[in-house]
Amino acid sequence: MRFTRLLFGSRGSSGDAGKLKIFYVSLQRCGTKSFGQFFRRNGFRVASWGQTKNHSWNEIALAQGKLQQLVESGPFNAFSVFEDGPWFEISVIKFLYWALPNSRFIYFHRPVQDWFKSMLSLNQGLIIGDPKRHCLTYERLGEYYEALAAGRSPSELRMDDHFEHYKVQFENHALRIKAFFEDKPSNRFFIGDLYDTDKWLKLNEQLGLNLKDLSDVHIHKSPKQRPLRKAGR
Repeated sequence: MRFTRLLFGSRGSSGDAGKLKIFYVSLQRCGTKSFGQFFRRNGFRVASWGQTKNHSWNEIALAQGKLQQLVESGPFNAFSVFEDGPWFEISVIKFLYWALPNSRFIYFHRPVQDWFKSMLSLNQGLIIGDPKRHCLTYERLGEYYEALAAGRSPSELRMDDHFEHYKVQFENHALRIKAFFEDKPSNRFFIGDLYDTDKWLKLNEQLGLNLKDLSDVHIHKSPKQRPLRKAGR
């Protein structure tokens, strides 16, 4: 029991299931920091990558599959808005939608070229984040295990010569989001354009959030331009 409390924190109150929870379900590098800053400015407690890492939410949700325990935990229920992973994983989205009736989901589309250049800017064209989780998310497990078998570190796998592959993964993620939400109530899901300066106004009206500060905010607006390498080495 003590170990469980250390891992998950104290249980949330019985009323936590009815509290508003807002999840950003776009992939990483699609304005997650701007999203979080917008809701902080409107008085929400926002969980970003730091909280995900500190509370091991990726491991609990994806590796262990303990989603019910996650949403009942004290650390999770200390926040109302969630950006970055694991919230963009479609299996996690489906669970959250049904487990939390007062949840809302937001997806902002970004041009795939801009998204990919932003991804490349983080690690000099190499894959980013935990190598295995990255390869799971972006369908590169074959290369991951080939690297291990050859005695190489999977963290040395490159992204910049795989634009077409990542383009397909980016578009497929958007299609899975669309397919899941297309028959759901419109006040549970909002899809918009990341570069639309009126996106917060539209989001506020559709989701009925009654937000006060609807001015646009954009962090990391201009990632360093990096030429794409051709596939194959």
